[in-house]
Amino acid sequence: MIWTKGAHGGSDEPPCSFMSGWFSLSGHCCAMPCRAVDGYTGSYSPVQHFIRDLKRAGLGSGDAFIPLQFQDGDALQFDWSEEHVVLGGIVQKIKVAHFRLCHSRKPFVMAYPGEAQEMVLDAFVRALTFYGGVPRRVIIDNPKTMVTYVSRSKDRVFHPRFLAPSRQHAAHAPAGQRMNHYVMEPVACTPASGWEKGQVENQVQFLRRQLFAPKLAFDDLESLNVWLNLQCDALGSRRHPERQDHTVDTIFSEEKADLRPLGRAFDGYVEKTVRVRSTCLVQYDSNYYQTGDCLQSPRGRYRVPARFAGQRVSLRTYASRIVVVAGRDVIAEHIRRFTRNVSYFEPWHYVPLLERKPGALRPSRDIAAQCPAGQWTVRPL
Repeated sequence: MIWTKGAHGGSDEPPCSFMSGWFSLSGHCCAMPCRAVDGYTGSYSPVQHFIRDLKRAGLGSGDAFIPLQFQDGDALQFDWSEEHVVLGGIVQKIKVAHFRLCHSRKPFVMAYPGEAQEMVLDAFVRALTFYGGVPRRVIIDNPKTMVTYVSRSKDRVFHPRFLAPSRQHAAHAPAGQRMNHYVMEPVACTPASGWEKGQVENQVQFLRRQLFAPKLAFDDLESLNVWLNLQCDALGSRRHPERQDHTVDTIFSEEKADLRPLGRAFDGYVEKTVRVRSTCLVQYDSNYYQTGDCLQSPRGRYRVPARFAGQRVSLRTYASRIVVVAGRDVIAEHIRRFTRNVSYFEPWHYVPLLERKPGALRPSRDIAAQCPAGQWTVRPL
């Protein structure tokens, strides 16, 4: 038979011994009320009450965890969170990179516009610089920017750029084993098992209440990150959760001695080869960019010096800048911005072209948009 709400009749005493045995073996709390035992004709309510008492007694809960212990310099945990802040008077959604040294509990956070791979690389550079050393392992989730494939056997294929963030060392990176530049072993958690990096998961919730409520207001992302860096230093004065007679900074100073030397920071960019159009624009990720001071946006444009029109160049994207390289020479470097559907131009890049096409000066939308009235005048040579 199937118990349903409102069913009545017979004794109101459920078969306790049978249900306890079955419940402890199956471990599925929600399925028990739909199981029937021959001879029981009671109502649904006693079964609900009995299951409630089983849960309170701790039988069949299934939520048991093994306490984790980390040695000095052993592990670093990393995760992203999504927060809302006011930047320049506008409410914006940002992504916050969270790091936590597992032994000392020392936190580090940095805000970004998104979770793109160049931002992941930049976050690791800044975090390890903040800690002043490199732990032996880093415990991460399974984002596509770091893990490209998870097999049925839970084996991971790590993203090659994440494993070998320094371009000149990429060919020597042991596949799927270590972040080559810092010789740090990446450990990806089981999907949907956040408790495997529970420290940083708890940090996300704690700092959301501690730092991001109520909404923060800053002029820009850079000033927000300066403030967050100061807060990370201030949080070091809190008592260590396991060694209450010491602060986090005290334990961190001990752990720092067991971190490996930092060495030089890797060059954390994402690179692709692009062709310079006849209008001196280069395209990246459906955007067009100018080599000079300009903007990166979902429909933005950057321009290159006119002599590179038609050539293929390398476009290197960093978290906060765009660099255009031709051969071994950097031909342009730009501040990276994130305003939508806006184009920024560098009028001075047109000067060599205007020597051959002086009539294009007056109707040029780029020069008219970027130069104040009266800055450019045409006179006969």
